[in-house]
Amino acid sequence: MQYMKPNLSCIILFVKDIEQVKAFYLSHFNLTIAEEIQLQWVLLKAGNCEIGLHQIAAEYIVAAATENETNSKLVFDIDDEIYQVHQQMTKNSIAITEVKNWDNYPYLLFDGKDPEGNVFQIRQKK
Repeated sequence: MQYMKPNLSCIILFVKDIEQVKAFYLSHFNLTIAEEIQLQWVLLKAGNCEIGLHQIAAEYIVAAATENETNSKLVFDIDDEIYQVHQQMTKNSIAITEVKNWDNYPYLLFDGKDPEGNVFQIRQKK
């Protein structure tokens, strides 16, 4: 059952050394920085999609090594009403979080996992 038409807008990589990974993509792929919060977050322009580099906290580095966690997240932008999409995914027993809303962030969003545990995010512009 199809209930939205998502647009893959961003792939987020959770990294141990944000400066090293940023330098790699800037120098070897000639990407440009769209946004940066020092030592926490870098958003790189990569054509129609963006690559977000998110600094992983030390406690998660240890946990990820033992829990087989993924270090990436696919981000899908939708035009559909996010609460309806959330409700439909809940009805379909898809593992998802609650819809999140931050004052200084222009999107409503929620995260989920596919059947193999890969993380995705659904977001709608406010």
